[in-house]
Amino acid sequence: RPRVIVETGLLRAAGSTPWLAWAAQQIGALHIAVDKDKHACDDATKMIRERGWLIQRGQNVGTTILYSDAIDAAGMFSDGGIDFLFLDDLHETAHVRKEIEAFLPKMRPGGAMLFHDVIGTGEDFQIWDVIQPYGGIRLANRTYNYPENAPSGGLGMISVHDTDRNGMYDIPPFQIRWGATEYHYHE
Repeated sequence: RPRVIVETGLLRAAGSTPWLAWAAQQIGALHIAVDKDKHACDDATKMIRERGWLIQRGQNVGTTILYSDAIDAAGMFSDGGIDFLFLDDLHETAHVRKEIEAFLPKMRPGGAMLFHDVIGTGEDFQIWDVIQPYGGIRLANRTYNYPENAPSGGLGMISVHDTDRNGMYDIPPFQIRWGATEYHYHE
């Protein structure tokens, strides 16, 4: 039962954003959706607001949209503060490696980092090669041939070490440090 769900890459609220926001509502979690595209943030905010899922002031259940680069956003979270992370923004190998390094300390023991599009072609699109050294696994291997990004797809995961296997159930209060250069939406 994750209490803090973070997602990067909003695809203008047409991808995983509605599902993760809905899940947060259902399980009583906080969902933070991050993107550096203002239009994607605006579209996601509109969709979340229409469904009544924006976080209410002083609450820790609901969704907030954070306009920020994913790597910069990682610095706003306290160590061990994220239970579930879905990375689906920039799929370039070097960027994903930086995201793992930035977010891994922020993950709660027993948490999960999921990666979209782990299968790709070309030197700059080899996410599977990046997550393997961290014990990453491929959960789905299907590829899609979209002309704009060549064959890609699949889902990968890094399971964050949890020595007592109970990490997901002993959740400390949520903490995030909002910076001056970002904005986020809440009701």
